[in-house]
Amino acid sequence: MSVVVAKRYAKSFFDLAKEKNNLETTYKEINSFLKIFKSEITVLNFLNNPVLSYEKKRQVFEKMFGSKCTEFIKSILFFIIKNKRTNILIQIFEEFNSLFHKEKNIVKVELTTANNISDDLRDVIISKVGKEKKILLDEKVNKSLMGGVLLQIEDKQYDSTVRNRLNKIKSSFKI
Repeated sequence: MSVVVAKRYAKSFFDLAKEKNNLETTYKEINSFLKIFKSEITVLNFLNNPVLSYEKKRQVFEKMFGSKCTEFIKSILFFIIKNKRTNILIQIFEEFNSLFHKEKNIVKVELTTANNISDDLRDVIISKVGKEKKILLDEKVNKSLMGGVLLQIEDKQYDSTVRNRLNKIKSSFKI
């Protein structure tokens, strides 16, 4: 249920930002707040606190972030706070990002390797993945993969890691 509500809010905010010709700025600000909300859980806990009034939350938010964001993003956040939807705030913003990526023909790719990769290999992977699309690459290092590449492209996963191959061999020996 909350996923459906988050999608509706995100779609409304996305359409409004697009109508106001404010899409890129809103996208940047939303991502700034996403980083804050994910790294500083106390901020989100404060906004979710049912004991505090809307006015108190608004005042504290203005003091903390008022000068750091546009009136448009403030109005979005205050609308979410007033309607007691802060429990799905991160979902709303992530869904907004998905809509933005779709609109701008951007593909989010998560690349996980056992070690840091060279720029040449990174360029090859990007060129193979995104022929007509822009790539938003998120690189991660996970030593437990032992080698190879794990690619997550939107909802598809390509696993050519040594760990995966070893697990397949191991499972083939089980009777």
